[in-house]
Amino acid sequence: MTTPLSYFERLYAGSRDPWSFETRWYEARKHALTLEALPARHYRSGFEPGCSTGMLTTRLAARCDRLLAVDAVEAAARTAARRVADRPQVSVRAGRMPQDWPDENFDLIVLSELGYYFDDTDLALLLDRVAGSLPRSLAALRIAATLVTPVPVRLIVVADACTDDTALLADAGGAEVVRVNERNVGRARRAGMAHALNRGPQWMWLATTDADSEVPAEWLRWQLRHANAGTDLLAGTVEVDDWSGWPPALPGRYESRYRRRPGHIHGANLGVSAAAYLATGGFPGLVCDEDQTLVARAIAAGRRVVLDDSCPVRTSARPDGRAPRGFAAHLRALATEC
Repeated sequence: MTTPLSYFERLYAGSRDPWSFETRWYEARKHALTLEALPARHYRSGFEPGCSTGMLTTRLAARCDRLLAVDAVEAAARTAARRVADRPQVSVRAGRMPQDWPDENFDLIVLSELGYYFDDTDLALLLDRVAGSLPRSLAALRIAATLVTPVPVRLIVVADACTDDTALLADAGGAEVVRVNERNVGRARRAGMAHALNRGPQWMWLATTDADSEVPAEWLRWQLRHANAGTDLLAGTVEVDDWSGWPPALPGRYESRYRRRPGHIHGANLGVSAAAYLATGGFPGLVCDEDQTLVARAIAAGRRVVLDDSCPVRTSARPDGRAPRGFAAHLRALATEC
């Protein structure tokens, strides 16, 4: 059962600082380490649920252009508000989590000693709210990375001729950003792989997805199981997250065609050992089908290639994809048959 609000209200009724955040060296050190663990120096918009009396809030404020701090206990929220009154970029209010989760987007969310107060149902809802408030693709990868701890995971985002906030958001989210101006999916993937291999051991496993896709929480565990079993290259499937704007008959036609033709290859759900990637020449610099070509090379080289549809990645059904003969083009062609 989630800890009831009355428990916290009694604590704050008995003490203005029931956890001794203001006086214990241990708490001050813990807050300092939390700040050191943040993957980026600066954030545009941060959120701290369970802010208590605002001791960590004051430290986070120095790293955020805008910061929202919330606590379920009104007395605690009032103390926090007084503490940060001289910081105009900080807003403090009372609210219970996960029910009163704000309808906003953030590039930093700090859950400091909060999760263990929730039962399994509320904790799952809380994590769902977190994922929904961060850049979708990156948030999903972060969650997947936590589930393979202590295996180290590096997140690398290739921003290819991007004119939006992709690079900025990725950098703020702690990813390593590789900026290129190729306008070529094969060269972009190749640049990301080269960046990973230049700074890491050759026994690493390389997993790829797309910015308009969302990997499931177990995605990296699934890939790790295959890597440990001796797989050289793993190819998974995708499922469409939203068919809005397409003809009503298209989802059925797509699913029918997709299921009838096994062996799908998607760069949005691919994994390969570094050794196999290098031995097969890596991603070719193609404007499309770079993923299929890599798989074909691995098969031709006698590498162990596994096709597994048990861990699909959710991907966008946007009609204006960047690859000329990519997934969006496939959907447009199917739509003409409806």
